[in-house]
Amino acid sequence: MYSSKLSTLTFVIPEELQTNIQSIRKFYDKAYTYWPPHINFLFPFIPENMINEDIIMKLKEALRPIKPFKAEFEDIHFFNFGKNKPITIWLGPKDTKPFEEIYEAVSSIFPNLKDKRHKKFVPHITLAQQNYFQFNKCSVKYKKQIGHIECIVNSIQILTRNENEPFKPLYTIYFEGKEPSYHH
Repeated sequence: MYSSKLSTLTFVIPEELQTNIQSIRKFYDKAYTYWPPHINFLFPFIPENMINEDIIMKLKEALRPIKPFKAEFEDIHFFNFGKNKPITIWLGPKDTKPFEEIYEAVSSIFPNLKDKRHKKFVPHITLAQQNYFQFNKCSVKYKKQIGHIECIVNSIQILTRNENEPFKPLYTIYFEGKEPSYHH
């Protein structure tokens, strides 16, 4: 049976800014080996074998009105999934609006790929899964360890992976209608 690669449409924190985030995720995030520090827009996205020039051009056009922006990350939050379940601790952008605009742009052309488990898109970078009662101590520690991260966001990526392998970039789709880059 043929199995297509899994894909996601995401923003990845630039590699040179990942060290402090990864030093936490390495020990506390169960997805550390598969994912770089990222914000997902559409996951799962389209299987890799179905990603074609038409899809890339639709993304390019959807992102044409988006201008590059400076993103700052320093706020630590959590998702609570219910009693007796671990919380997910995450790093959030100071200003969520530009990420919400990206989400609206890409989800408008792929409305059936919206994550129906969540009522609202929340841009976040997962750091850890831990006990609820550890949050206050962990959030102070993580905030100190990560510090203030800022970067220019001028694109998003399609990442793909085979089962049991880490995600790797397939395409980078730039804002303002710039030509996408193919990575394979």
